Amino acid sequence: MKTIGLLGLGPLGSAITERLLNAGYDLGVWDRDRKARDVFKGRVAIASNLRDLVQRSDYMLMALPDPSSVADACFSAQGVYDGLRPSKIVASVTTIEPVTSRNIARRFQRKRAFFLETPVIGGAELAGRGELVTLVGGDRRAYQEMLGVLKSYSRSVFYIGGNGAALAVKLALSHLAASYAETLAEAILLVEKSDVDPSVLLQILGSSEQVLLLSMKKRREIAERNYERVQKLSDMLEDIRLAHTMAREKDIVAPILSLMEELYTVGLLSGLGDEDYTAIAEVARKLNRKG
Repeated sequence: MKTIGLLGLGPLGSAITERLLNAGYDLGVWDRDRKARDVFKGRVAIASNLRDLVQRSDYMLMALPDPSSVADACFSAQGVYDGLRPSKIVASVTTIEPVTSRNIARRFQRKRAFFLETPVIGGAELAGRGELVTLVGGDRRAYQEMLGVLKSYSRSVFYIGGNGAALAVKLALSHLAASYAETLAEAILLVEKSDVDPSVLLQILGSSEQVLLLSMKKRREIAERNYERVQKLSDMLEDIRLAHTMAREKDIVAPILSLMEELYTVGLLSGLGDEDYTAIAEVARKLNRKG
């Protein structure tokens, strides 16, 4: 069986290590923090340093705390790059910039080695249960070779394309999650300050979530720019204006709601008033059109 080296024993890296151990993999680990290493003493091989970890492993997984630490681990003196040999595969769980992934991959190619971006959706708790969703970008053959390793801690694994592709998808999903969290917070405030129990809002949301958060059919319409009208954009704008008026009356600062009123007004002025409200996607495309 191939030897896996795991760099980074924070909460996520430690959870992944446990999953790999349970799957029967031969493991070596390294972390700058001695206490983090000591947790696994007697259970896995503890490398003496990063270079030692690279040299003793066939595959490497990096679960580092931030983007800058990935490039540092790869290219610092006695780092990953110095210990590379042909055909070695290094996969990074850490979310980094797509351009950084492409640059690392190009440098690794000089040694006929492979760098895979493998950002995940979910944290240490889901990793411990083997329920992460892993996105993969990089060489397809390297991905296929490491697929069994990735599956040991993932519920689903999606190969997206070359380096940069999986990270683009991960960052887009983070944008969706972050904006939804703020939008939901503003919606709850609107309800609370109207003397309504927020649990009522959540109950209704649960019963109609697929409609309110766009069914798969609606998502495809947005991607394919084929909008089947259910609610006119002009009608949605009227609802947004009413909600924004209510927010101002109740002294609620609602930046997402304010921005939506501006964008849907642009949509109306652009001639999209009679289209389905999801045609607001055309405003985003127009704002990003060159020339």
